Amino acid sequence: MKNKFFHVGSIALVLIISVLAYKSYTIDNKTKNIKYRVEPEQDAQVKNNESMISKSLENLINNQNTQIESKKQETTSINSSDTFIMSNHPITKQEN
Repeated sequence: MKNKFFHVGSIALVLIISVLAYKSYTIDNKTKNIKYRVEPEQDAQVKNNESMISKSLENLINNQNTQIESKKQETTSINSSDTFIMSNHPITKQEN
């Protein structure tokens, strides 16, 4: 007897939940025909933000490239001018 009530109760509960879920997920004509408002000022602001970000990224990349080039030039100038000091020969003072 208890088993029968449990099965009938669970079937009724599943039926109620499925009806509620179906009602909440159905789309009626009012929600189907929603038109989104496009504000031209907001659209222009978004375009300005995108252009500013792209310019800042380009500037960042260019700055990094120039820094890398300047470091390369510094290291080549240091290596070319200090070849004697950088070698393994001992430095001795010459007295007159």
